[in-house]
Amino acid sequence: MIPFVAKNIAFGDIILAEFDKDDNQYHFEDFNTNSGNTTVRIFVYDDNIIEETRKWLHIKSCESEVLLVRNIIAVNIPKNILYGPIKLFLDQGERENKWTYEESCLEHSY
Repeated sequence: MIPFVAKNIAFGDIILAEFDKDDNQYHFEDFNTNSGNTTVRIFVYDDNIIEETRKWLHIKSCESEVLLVRNIIAVNIPKNILYGPIKLFLDQGERENKWTYEESCLEHSY
């Protein structure tokens, strides 16, 4: 699952967590292994463009998941994929007022 909420964590990262009995939940402790992947969240203004956006990303070998109730696309950009063309696509969509996006875990350089 691609992280929708957590920052600085990417798909494929292996983390250490500690169970808190009082809260009855796990809490992040540290990284065990960093995947090298980048996570981007796209906040889409018009849900009619979600599928075409996901298709474009899929062609570029990026997996994505959608949280429809908030029009968010979570994107996994594998470490072996060039980020430059994807960043240009994201910036263009932002300039065209299609979405805003967040590099929630940026491991790629560009």
